[in-house]
Amino acid sequence: IGEANIPLGIDAVAGKATSNLAETLSEGGTVVNYGLLSGEPCQLTPDMIVFKGITLTGFWLAKKLGSMSLDKIQETYKNLASKIINGDLYVPVEAIYDLGHFEDALRHAYRGGRNGKILFAPNG
Repeated sequence: IGEANIPLGIDAVAGKATSNLAETLSEGGTVVNYGLLSGEPCQLTPDMIVFKGITLTGFWLAKKLGSMSLDKIQETYKNLASKIINGDLYVPVEAIYDLGHFEDALRHAYRGGRNGKILFAPNG
């Protein structure tokens, strides 16, 4: 990613993907892991930790919500809803498939270079 300053990586996969993500970060960067899709433990090499100063930390939404008051949770969700309604927070969708074409959808999802989510529409 050239000379770009990338201080943060968000990892839902773990395993070797954590290391791959950490390699793209700037010196002193942080990887936040919130998932285990690979079924493997997060991997970082000693040189990433010692020489590049990469930090790995975890995030679990249920734990975070458990530490918040009900008022704060409601305020947070209202803020998120407002950002979604205003278009400030969105997830691009690349394609929508009906359930009868799930094999096509899976092939599309596994292709590299996508620019959005692949969704299913139950009613076509």
